[in-house]
Amino acid sequence: MVKPHLRLHSGSLDSPPAADPAACNSVQVPLGLVFPILADCLESDRTWLRDFEDESVTISADLYDIILAHQHFHRPSA
Repeated sequence: MVKPHLRLHSGSLDSPPAADPAACNSVQVPLGLVFPILADCLESDRTWLRDFEDESVTISADLYDIILAHQHFHRPSA
């Protein structure tokens, strides 16, 4: 199985500095790129994932609605 690769894009040298300091510490990547990597790390029980448990992520409202619906309807049977 080919493992996906993350690419680092630091932006153009001509781009002005970000007004928000937090923007300097963030990148945007397609969710399809992150999913397989995180799934592999969860399956392998990588302990470094726990270091990021309290991190916030930004997702679209549509994805959030789907996650909530899945959570509601996918409750384990008692």
